[in-house]
Amino acid sequence: MPLTQVALIHTARREGGALTRVEFWRSALHANDIEIIEFDLSHPTFFEIFRGLPRLIQVIRGNQSPECLAYKRPRGLKGRKDIDAVIVLTIRAFDSIECELGIPIILDYVDHLSKNYINRSELVSNASRKLLWKILAKLTSRVEGRLRHGDQITPLAAGYRDSQALNAIFVPSSAPTFVETNYSSNISSPPTYDLLFFGNMDYEPNISVLRYLASGAWQEILDLRPGTSLCIAGRRPTNEVKKLCLTLGATFIENFPDVVALAQSARLSICPISAATGIQNKVLEAAAASLPQVISSQVAEGLDPLFPITVSSEQDFPRTCVDLLDNPQRSKQIAKESYDYLVEHYSLSLLSKKVGQIMLDACN
Repeated sequence: MPLTQVALIHTARREGGALTRVEFWRSALHANDIEIIEFDLSHPTFFEIFRGLPRLIQVIRGNQSPECLAYKRPRGLKGRKDIDAVIVLTIRAFDSIECELGIPIILDYVDHLSKNYINRSELVSNASRKLLWKILAKLTSRVEGRLRHGDQITPLAAGYRDSQALNAIFVPSSAPTFVETNYSSNISSPPTYDLLFFGNMDYEPNISVLRYLASGAWQEILDLRPGTSLCIAGRRPTNEVKKLCLTLGATFIENFPDVVALAQSARLSICPISAATGIQNKVLEAAAASLPQVISSQVAEGLDPLFPITVSSEQDFPRTCVDLLDNPQRSKQIAKESYDYLVEHYSLSLLSKKVGQIMLDACN
């Protein structure tokens, strides 16, 4: 049965990984000539939150995520006869209304949310916040377990290891559109910085990278290679981020024009996140810009095992970075291998075909 129209339900409030995933789905569905009726559940009014209080019962029963209470319900969805399937992005957006339609549900976990919350609990020092994250993780884990066995539900995940843990189909986000241009041959001037780390700077796992560097890793790099420069880039920096950048002596760029220009300003991208789930879009973006990288084993779990990229432990990270900086030919070769693999296995056209087949299988 061919699909003509689907509902796309999400809670993406602002730019970042969540919105990137929404854009991936829009592109993949349009590539399959499937029309989209979009339900953005973010920015609820007080009245909508008040009307949503009965969902608390579903949360207590373990049928919905506790975070659903902070979002709107997909009103206007119930009773529709012109929708062939529902696509739900993360269990935050999952609602019992979607099950009542009696049509296939594609549940994109995106990442292993309960694991994400456990990781977050380990990153904060405040006892109350730590407890809150642990409670949220436990409640979310219960929902993940129940939804995994729903007859109407086809589960997907963006991270490779997460897809295994959730018994879901691995569907990574596609390579950025600028991957179509190989930038490795278009760099006209030498890079300004040696190392680059970028991402939203109000996100706790990203902030933890700066803490890790400031705890001794950056000094070890300087001891091994005096004069090494560091650039930190990202939106919405917290006061802690600004202080850590000063401590590290790093250049901070809050609003960069585009990822390509940023990538071309550095010799090596780093992503030593120790609390990672899902797939890190910054890794795909750096690979698309032909920038060599050093990533943590936790970040590597988001990629398929054959993805060619340099993975390092926290202990070996400083030495690994210095070795690649001092061996530009090897760095260039690794960047080319990552780029070629990204183009071949993470292209939008390839993943759009995979999405189209998943949708057909779910509906048939």
